[in-house]
Amino acid sequence: MQRLRRSQSTKVVDNKLRLVIIALAAVGLAETTAFAETMTAWRDRLTAARADRDAKVLALRTTNREVVRLDKTVDRGTVQVGQGYLDHVDQNRLDPTFLLAFPIAPSDATAPLATDRQTLYVRNAITVLRTVPDLPVKLVRRIDALEAAQIALEAGLANRAAARQAAALAEGQLEAVQTAASNAYNQLYFHLGPVFGGDKAKVEAVFQG
Repeated sequence: MQRLRRSQSTKVVDNKLRLVIIALAAVGLAETTAFAETMTAWRDRLTAARADRDAKVLALRTTNREVVRLDKTVDRGTVQVGQGYLDHVDQNRLDPTFLLAFPIAPSDATAPLATDRQTLYVRNAITVLRTVPDLPVKLVRRIDALEAAQIALEAGLANRAAARQAAALAEGQLEAVQTAASNAYNQLYFHLGPVFGGDKAKVEAVFQG
């Protein structure tokens, strides 16, 4: 019998359980039928844990894509607001409000993907520009759109953090179930000895599938 090890994949463990269940059921003894039911229960738990892990990983990938999309909207909106305010002050890059709102170029500040520093930069720009009276309606609308996009991005980041935690927990649960199922499979060898009157050949035959 080849023992299952922690390093083996879930697919390998699942297949070993499937084969030993078939072999145990084929023997037809009450004891082997009971062991088959036990192994089936472990296989069902493993299947459920793997499905849960896969679902959580898929959810994480989805939230990652959403964050990328939302971040691009914020990046584009920040640049547009900066350009709009420069138009308002006749391209005067030394305008005090412009320097307060955009201490570095918007395109540079938003280059990384959704960082805390970017969030502070965007929120600062919005706060500063909100204090300026009589801005053009078009620019005000751009600022409103940027603020809405930033709020959506922050919500997306929170969702991604939660999805990461859920995926990590699901991965840990799968590992725990797989370890337990592997241990049950490995211990089965010793439980079958008395069932077959100590006939090692018959015991080994169960694991030859």
